[in-house]
Amino acid sequence: MAPDMETRSAEGMLTLLNLRGVGPRTAQTLASHFLTATELCEASDERLQKVASRSVIRTLRDPSQLGPAQEKAHEILRQCAKHAIRVVSCFDAE
Repeated sequence: MAPDMETRSAEGMLTLLNLRGVGPRTAQTLASHFLTATELCEASDERLQKVASRSVIRTLRDPSQLGPAQEKAHEILRQCAKHAIRVVSCFDAE
């Protein structure tokens, strides 16, 4: 994940949703507790355990998972833009 990416953005939420074991509720919970990718990636296991399962924490700690998840999110956003579809996050005011 890009270090300055906001987890509550459409890109951030799509990235979280593309991680193994992360569904809509977990993605929303993670984004509620960790505002940026840096904060999420640097969080202690103790802090993460309060909001995520062990398997999700393992996925977050696996560097081979984050890059591909963000690439998938970018591809989804590119395809949506190509078709004039605006993607919003559950955190957007709209």
